[in-house]
Amino acid sequence: MGTVSTITIGSNTYSVYSLTNDPLADAKAYFAARLGAEPFTGATRLQQQQALITAARGFDRLLWSGEKLVGAQATQWPRTGAVCNGDVEPDGTPDEIALGEFELALVLLSDPTTLDKKTTRSDVRRVGAGTASVTFFQAPPGEETRLPTIVHELVGCFLEGASAGIGTPLASGTDAASEFTEDDFDRADGFA
Repeated sequence: MGTVSTITIGSNTYSVYSLTNDPLADAKAYFAARLGAEPFTGATRLQQQQALITAARGFDRLLWSGEKLVGAQATQWPRTGAVCNGDVEPDGTPDEIALGEFELALVLLSDPTTLDKKTTRSDVRRVGAGTASVTFFQAPPGEETRLPTIVHELVGCFLEGASAGIGTPLASGTDAASEFTEDDFDRADGFA
């Protein structure tokens, strides 16, 4: 089970999510076995600490399912009644929260503006070359996320509303078969 730990920079202490009481050592161990971790492993100790703190602050601005374990606690986790994929999690801080924070810290070291964006998904549908054309699209409701994909995969199920189908496939309608008549569809409407 994960925990809330602290990082001290100068005379200030900041709360972060961790697997043990040493969040920086946990993150370094995690990234030692991960490809593409150079933005974190190549950063200075101060930059690594700042990235973890910034990621934790980003997590604390999200709407999580359940309630804080202690109402006056400084961080959003540990929680009680948190739900993931329809299952109520035990009170506390799941490991995925710390791992998601580590992954977000890695992304922030590559792009510090990640948390300032409305979404991390690309809104480019088509790019042209001939007469220079770019076509954009808007994400369907429920598909926008400020979290990078790997972070969302780790912690997305704990977000408020995730168990109600937000971010998961949903089909709705009736059990009746669709039927079209000539009144609904006429070849003269421009379809060949």
